[in-house]
Amino acid sequence: MKEWIDEKVDYLHSKIGGNFVLFEPTKEFYEKLEKIDIILPIEQVLKNIDENRPPYVTFDDATKSLEKHLGRRIPKIEFYPMGFGTNINGSYIAGKIQVRGESREIQISSDYKKKAKQLGTILAHELAHDFLFSIGTTLTNSDENEKLTDLASIMLGLGKLTLNGIEEKTDSGRKKLCYLSSSDLAYAYVKVNSLYKVTPKACFTNLDSATYSLIENIDEINIKSM
Repeated sequence: MKEWIDEKVDYLHSKIGGNFVLFEPTKEFYEKLEKIDIILPIEQVLKNIDENRPPYVTFDDATKSLEKHLGRRIPKIEFYPMGFGTNINGSYIAGKIQVRGESREIQISSDYKKKAKQLGTILAHELAHDFLFSIGTTLTNSDENEKLTDLASIMLGLGKLTLNGIEEKTDSGRKKLCYLSSSDLAYAYVKVNSLYKVTPKACFTNLDSATYSLIENIDEINIKSM
């Protein structure tokens, strides 16, 4: 799989170009994701209305930093009840992007409203889909295209957002929210940071403890040389 990742990183690098900045999913960013659709105290609602701002916390509050990072408007984002069906691997679909010509909408299962890290991972993947659509880059094989989208999220600097929420605990164990394995994504993250000569300090900031350990144990690339 690592050979495939190496090949596709080079492919995406030729498509995306040389500008690379890591998006930092800070504690404040995750707090904003957790507040989506929460009803505010009435005095705050009235204050927001007086200031011509949305009365409730919306995705706009949480995603302004993502728009700034990507340098582009992102699609409308909406929560939907369960019922997306299953993906190509037979797993329940957590999110998807609806494409209608030039119009696109990111749809996310309402199950993830209060799961900030998993919500961040879903957003990173769907935003990568949106970017690949915009540059006309898709693979004909559906499974490979989804894996390419995982890689694209890292190439767009959203690797930390992707990695911090790639798994969630469920009653039956753990559920993976990516198409590449966790170890393959960690390898890709380190490889891309090495490609763009990101410093080790920048590589490890704003990673949760599990992701930190996963990255630290990548043997194929010497992180200290980054």
